[in-house]
Amino acid sequence: MRTCLFVTGSVALLAAAAACNKPRPEPLPREPDTTAHLAPSNPDAQARKDAPGPGPAPSPAAAQPAEEPAVDVGVQDVYDASEDVGQVPEEQAPADPLAEKLKRLKFKARRDAAWARAAVANIESYRADLKKFERDAAQWEVDRHIPSSPQLDTFKSTVYDLAGKNAIVIEYYEEQPDAAPRRVLPETLQGNREFEYEDLDVRDAHQVVLRVVPPDAASMRTWLGKVVETQRLVKIRNVGVGLGSLIVNFEVYSWRNVRPPLHKTDERTLEVELKQIGVEGSLEQLLEQDRVGQIQHAAMSYKEFNDAIPKLDEALALLDQGKLVAARLSYFRRTYEDAQRTNAQALQSKAIDTVEKKAK
Repeated sequence: MRTCLFVTGSVALLAAAAACNKPRPEPLPREPDTTAHLAPSNPDAQARKDAPGPGPAPSPAAAQPAEEPAVDVGVQDVYDASEDVGQVPEEQAPADPLAEKLKRLKFKARRDAAWARAAVANIESYRADLKKFERDAAQWEVDRHIPSSPQLDTFKSTVYDLAGKNAIVIEYYEEQPDAAPRRVLPETLQGNREFEYEDLDVRDAHQVVLRVVPPDAASMRTWLGKVVETQRLVKIRNVGVGLGSLIVNFEVYSWRNVRPPLHKTDERTLEVELKQIGVEGSLEQLLEQDRVGQIQHAAMSYKEFNDAIPKLDEALALLDQGKLVAARLSYFRRTYEDAQRTNAQALQSKAIDTVEKKAK
């Protein structure tokens, strides 16, 4: 293959083009065979000569094209790597670490400002939810059914009083206050952190175990019915047969002394936020390096956030109070329905019927 050099200058280009387009030289003609009339000294060689084939190979000189005239084209390196710089796709170009961090700062500031704006806009909604939960709790008489303290002495007095009225002899009475392990509730919350209550966070469930001797099954059922119909929510967990007696297990409840966590919303400052994302240097220097104004955008978002802090704290306080009342209301309704079902089953317990059989 012929090699063509790309050169600069119109004369050199024309010369190179002429050299590239020059036709290949014709091969030299064969010399006539002057020894054809002579007898072959080697018959095998003569046979090979007479065999069909491509003919004798041309001489080396004849196989090479004629030498082209030399052209001084001032050869230079035609590939310049710098010419490809502008052709690199934008997405493949190496990213600026500082610009990437400032971009994340801008979007974080926007999210903070948007969250504060939404919380402030929902203040009236949070207040309305709180009032609704409080109305529902009052209608269900939640605080009457579940007091704010155990009040086990009051419950004991009620049980003994009703037992005496129904000729029930109480041989054994034991209180087992709620000792289930609890998680530590946060006293304060920072920023947009929220806290969700669990049942163990808001209530205590106390066990009361009795061994009683009733005169008959009817009196036993009457006594149990009176106990669970008191103002306090009581669930009969079990009625079992003992030695000449019945074993009864009551469960009563009280609210834990829980206060909503206090929200502490700190002001956002560029200096602190920049350090948190690993950006060092003075703000003046960073502003000079920030060619697209990411820091200015973040500063405007943080100003909006800081201006909203008083209203933001009010909104979060209403939200947390509503969550606490809602958690207590939810637990009460579920426990109340469960107690109604369980108590009805306990009053029909076959263990109570054993009293009749023993009396007979």
